[in-house]
Amino acid sequence: MFRISLTKNEWRLLIGFLFLCVPLVLYIARSLDDNRLTSWQWVFATKGVIGLFVFSLLGVVVALPLSLLSFSRFRVLFLFLLSFCLGALFWSEPEVIVDAARYFSQAKHLELFGIQYFFREWGKNIFAWTDLPLLSFCYGLIFKYFGETRIFIQFFNTILFSLSVVLVYQLGKTLWDEEVGYCAGLLLLAFPYLYTQVPLMLVDVPTMFFFLAAVWAFTRAMQCGGNGRIILAAVLLCLAILAKYSSWPFLSVLAVIFLIYLARSPQASLKRVAALVLCCLLPLMMFFISQQEVVVQQIKFLAEYQKPGLERWGESFISTFFFQIHPVVSLAALASLGVALKKRDIKYVGIAWVVLLVLVMQIKRCRYLIPIFPMVALMAAYGVCRISDRRIRMFVVFAAINTSLVVALMAYRPFLLSMGEMNLKDAGQFIDTLAVDGVEVLTPITKEVAVHPKITVPLLDLHTDKKIVYQDLPVSRRELDNHATSPLRFTWEFQSPKFYENGNNVKPGALVVVSDSPELLLPPAALEKIKDFSRIDRFQKSTGVFLHQTFVAVYHN
Repeated sequence: MFRISLTKNEWRLLIGFLFLCVPLVLYIARSLDDNRLTSWQWVFATKGVIGLFVFSLLGVVVALPLSLLSFSRFRVLFLFLLSFCLGALFWSEPEVIVDAARYFSQAKHLELFGIQYFFREWGKNIFAWTDLPLLSFCYGLIFKYFGETRIFIQFFNTILFSLSVVLVYQLGKTLWDEEVGYCAGLLLLAFPYLYTQVPLMLVDVPTMFFFLAAVWAFTRAMQCGGNGRIILAAVLLCLAILAKYSSWPFLSVLAVIFLIYLARSPQASLKRVAALVLCCLLPLMMFFISQQEVVVQQIKFLAEYQKPGLERWGESFISTFFFQIHPVVSLAALASLGVALKKRDIKYVGIAWVVLLVLVMQIKRCRYLIPIFPMVALMAAYGVCRISDRRIRMFVVFAAINTSLVVALMAYRPFLLSMGEMNLKDAGQFIDTLAVDGVEVLTPITKEVAVHPKITVPLLDLHTDKKIVYQDLPVSRRELDNHATSPLRFTWEFQSPKFYENGNNVKPGALVVVSDSPELLLPPAALEKIKDFSRIDRFQKSTGVFLHQTFVAVYHN
């Protein structure tokens, strides 16, 4: 067998060269990326390879001095601050996924009518689709006590993202050692797609936090016992269950972790898990009994609609693990499997379980895989830590982070800022400059569209402090049937909140038209309203790659 003998500097040059080759290879093979939001086919459609190469080179060069730093005494603080600062770089992007309209509407109901109303009407007068209430409840509390401002939501989600990075570090440290945990925390920052989700008013990044927190707390409870640890694990498990339905299969990893500790200490493990289950039972039973009808309908709907739908809406594993995650991270995770088998490390099974589950169940939707990203980072760190020289190891880690940031900042972020949803943000900020108390929104449908435009009303409301007045458009049975298998079906079934219809007790001083067509063709009723206004400002950004477009016109005096 041949053995490569290189000096440390020669290894650095070789590794740096390979890291420069990776983005170039991905750029050439970008037609393989079928991601539905940040496909390399789209984000690099107007960008050349020279800029990608130059900034990747800069990222590799900067990784050299970073690899010399230890931060051994302040690793938790360093991981938290670094991840928070990187996540905050993406706060300027708009709400690029229309699902945010549901969570905003649910949260605003709590803000306006209180906690009791929220839980009483959730799934009834509050349109819940297939959502669980935890994150909408959190968002509603933020609106109620801090103000209905998007920046507070972004701050909250970025905090959870940073805490996830810290928890990965803690979990790796608990299972193996501090070095594995530290590398894992850093490698979670080498997921370009993840940055695009941090600022959004969705549930995916918070679900990642609650899932990871439940796994970490459960592991600590099984390992060390203690009433405090068991209660904490029970609370976090309840929160993880109430975050998102799609994370439930991943929670099966807790059974795997339990079996690992059961083999070591049967009696203690059985007592601890029994106490934990009893702590979980009462709050979960109270919720599911009180919401039995809604939950049963949602689960049935998920089985009949979403499960088969994923086969049509899926994205390839090549896209997710080589374009949306830095390929070095994915390859290191794959290599770690061989290391674990050689060492017969049973603890590794608890981490690899969820990734294996994804492969077996063929879950091919990148957003649904966000909760398992920390486990991929842990597997990768387990593999990377086989590199004995610490400085070379950290050079690999920081080079992965920096070149991922290049893609996220140079390609993903500009692309998202050019999407039609940016028109809602720009229009909302413009409306705030007008001397009016409220605006009336019209959403005419002038052609066959994939998304019902009424879903844009809550998104506009999220971006403006002015009161919104809107009369919901009726949807015919034929239109519902035409979109029965659409991934955006909920936009046609969405129940526009009643608080828009009552006029918000204000007289609209401006008119906003949201349309799928840049021509803004209007029906006679809308033309009649427009004649009372003398000026128009248009917002017409568009990437040109999506079927759904959002164009906004503001009519005012």
